[in-house]
Amino acid sequence: MEYIKQAPAPDADADRSIRQTVETMLTEIEQGGEAVALDYAAKLDSWQGDVVLSDEKRAALIDQVPGQVREDIQFAYRQVK
Repeated sequence: MEYIKQAPAPDADADRSIRQTVETMLTEIEQGGEAVALDYAAKLDSWQGDVVLSDEKRAALIDQVPGQVREDIQFAYRQVK
């Protein structure tokens, strides 16, 4: 078989390192709860806002999404469901 394009072989050391990092993060979040999750959000994403939106804020943000995009999201949701 001739491959036109082939992905490079995964780097086992990098995969192991990534897995270890994620496992550590998940353990810390499990033990420290929301405070640790918020620390990671600030550190990794520079996120300083609320993580739980009020119904009013969520509705206001949804209203900003173009109608076609909302329809596409609903279609995708129905397909997955």
